[in-house]
Amino acid sequence: MAIALYGSQARGTARTDSDIDVLQVVQTRPGKYSDGDVNVTAYNVNTLKEMAEQGSLFMLHLRTDGYILSDPEGTLAGIFADYQHPPHFRKAISELAAAGRALTVQDASLHEVGLRKLGIYVARTACYAVLAERGQPEFDPDVVAKILGIPSMTRALQMRLVPSRPDDLGALFQAICDLLGEVPPAGTTLDSLAVSSFSEFPYASTLMTQVLAGPEEGFEYTALAVPPI
Repeated sequence: MAIALYGSQARGTARTDSDIDVLQVVQTRPGKYSDGDVNVTAYNVNTLKEMAEQGSLFMLHLRTDGYILSDPEGTLAGIFADYQHPPHFRKAISELAAAGRALTVQDASLHEVGLRKLGIYVARTACYAVLAERGQPEFDPDVVAKILGIPSMTRALQMRLVPSRPDDLGALFQAICDLLGEVPPAGTTLDSLAVSSFSEFPYASTLMTQVLAGPEEGFEYTALAVPPI
């Protein structure tokens, strides 16, 4: 139904090794796939409408950085126009803090690859949420790092570009705490934390569930039980 470019390629800040992020608006069969450097995320049109009505942070990202390539019926333009800017992003920040607790679970070594991906996503998205809460939305990780000026978070935002290190989970958790304030460690296993978090923090719980399922290429946001924050 519509196609948009977003991320560094749309902003004009792409590196030579940057991926090309593409949004597809579909009526059926949402999902995520890649072809070389092109990463496509296909969202159901009704999900995108709900995200716009809820003032989703991801929708703000799309409206800020997105560049519509094809929209013959004006579907995506209409969704962008219907975006309701929320009075605050505290719920998103709370969900991200809850998800960050997964980095300290007792069985972290069993899920190290997935937890690293979760931690990188949570750290980056928490930065976006904090800046949006301040009324200065920004979605370029390099610019975000300079604005925030938090050394631990600067390292966290660069982890997507470098090989893993043994202390990455601890460093990511520290960066999240430095940004959001003290986050209580999990004190339990990942599956127990996912279950106990679901009632109050459903988004965080579904992210943990995807780690348990063993994400190999990143998280399948289109499959989450609740729309992305």
